[in-house]
Amino acid sequence: MSIFSGIQKFMSDIFKPKMDKKVLSGIDIDIDRIYEDPSIAKKLQELYQKNMDEVDEINKHLPKLKDEYENVQKIERLSPSAKDTLSSLARIYSETTLKRTDFQNKHTIDDSKDPLEDYQDVMDEALQVMKETEEHQRLVKMDLAYLEAEKEELLYQKDRLLSASKLLNSVFIFVSIMALIVVLVLTVMISRFHVDVIFAALIAMILVIVTTIWVYFTRRVISRELVKNTKLLQKAITLTNKTKIKYINDKNLLDYQYKKYKVDSYYMFAMRIENYRENKQNKARYENINHSLSATVTDIEAFLRNMDIEDDNFVFDNMDYLISKEGRKKLDEKYTEAIGELEDRYKKLEKENAVIYIVLANYKSAQGGQK
Repeated sequence: MSIFSGIQKFMSDIFKPKMDKKVLSGIDIDIDRIYEDPSIAKKLQELYQKNMDEVDEINKHLPKLKDEYENVQKIERLSPSAKDTLSSLARIYSETTLKRTDFQNKHTIDDSKDPLEDYQDVMDEALQVMKETEEHQRLVKMDLAYLEAEKEELLYQKDRLLSASKLLNSVFIFVSIMALIVVLVLTVMISRFHVDVIFAALIAMILVIVTTIWVYFTRRVISRELVKNTKLLQKAITLTNKTKIKYINDKNLLDYQYKKYKVDSYYMFAMRIENYRENKQNKARYENINHSLSATVTDIEAFLRNMDIEDDNFVFDNMDYLISKEGRKKLDEKYTEAIGELEDRYKKLEKENAVIYIVLANYKSAQGGQK
């Protein structure tokens, strides 16, 4: 064994019995092997720095926590009537805040300007006009469809009457030709064959007369029907044209209204008006809630100034605790526990770092002696 190893072992033996085992048990490093494994010293240095960083954080946070706890104690030192006042204000603040949050979750509030706002004085009248115009246009469409169907029917009847008239003309021509042929035949039979054709001539004459009378009266009936059909057709065309003008007027009015109010129907316009008014009511209700909340905040701030409590943020952050005596007690326990935990942790870190410091100091001394 070298002299340096002997010194190292000697110093280790001297130091180890003086170690606080309770403190060492909190360090997850085998300190007993520090002279055998140099990496342990490095781990101890890292742990020491980590503990120092945590101590710095505690030093930053603990004074703030104690200042806040001082506010808790100030509130507890208030008179019973002042505590009642604070509880009442805290309850109003919490209820109003909850009401606002609930309102925000249930309603969508659009803060942008609605185009209908410029027409709020006339939109009801415009909606009624749009409704009546759409209804009138619907009836006009029905009239147009009926008139178009009637016109088509009259045109069909006219075609049939003209066809019947042409057929009568053909029948009349045919009968005339046949009568002429019969006359010629009868004339030949009388002149050449001296046949008695009086009976045949009589029958032929009766047939011609009957046919001619039928053709005549039928043509008159067809002519009257054609005149009647022409009048009805002209009337239908006139009514159709007038109805089309009404339809165009309605369409132009609706197109203008649709473009003006950025809608495509009465139903859409009615829905937009309903949404606009609902949003307007929601805005008013939301503004009332905010106004009540602002007034409550002003009252609380004034009360805190009178009570010499300067940390408004602390009070508003813990408003739910201040509503009742039980809440204030829980707030006190919360801060007492938090401060106690930080102080205990601070002491533990300080004790742990003191041990680490001694271990590292002895280790460096041993290392220096070894060199």
